[in-house]
Amino acid sequence: MILGQRIRIDPNNVQATFFDRCAGTARFAFNWGLGLWQTQYEAGDRPSWVKLNGELNSIKAIEFPWMTELPWAVVNKALSDLGSAFTHFFRRVKQGTGKVGYPRFKSKKRTNPAFAVEGRALQFDGRKVKIPKLGWVRTRQDVRFPGKILSARFTKKAGHWYVSIQVKVADSYVYPHRCETQDAVGVAAVTNRYSTWEGGV
Repeated sequence: MILGQRIRIDPNNVQATFFDRCAGTARFAFNWGLGLWQTQYEAGDRPSWVKLNGELNSIKAIEFPWMTELPWAVVNKALSDLGSAFTHFFRRVKQGTGKVGYPRFKSKKRTNPAFAVEGRALQFDGRKVKIPKLGWVRTRQDVRFPGKILSARFTKKAGHWYVSIQVKVADSYVYPHRCETQDAVGVAAVTNRYSTWEGGV
């Protein structure tokens, strides 16, 4: 069973700047990949996000050295998102229904700052989380589910940073319908094997 939780993060100024850099790098990598994808496709090649990721990894230390100061998965996940965008685009084209929605370049003004890292790279300890190449950052909540963290995506909304995680727990896990205190903490929605929980902040 996979459960989801969104947790608000309380970074200090240095940490918030690091998050902004990660989000900017993710946007740059997505746009870089989209531009190269279009060039390769027009030249008759069959691009893929995996090939693009390999090309970027081979040059980033020289052409984009600032990328090496951030978690490696920031770029990897951005190009993976690009691959998913094209997968959905080709599926809609094949179905021939509605707007096909060709992937667009991400604008700093139009796009909410966001980036992703490997879930297994995070380490939670109470109300703090350890992020690769950054260290420990305070959070507003503990992780409520015991299990393996599969994915972690950071987003900035209304000036606040959040991390959304998916946790794989045992099928025998009993979902907590109430918390230890009587305070309202959020809404839980459960559908078969997947659940999403969003805590109050």
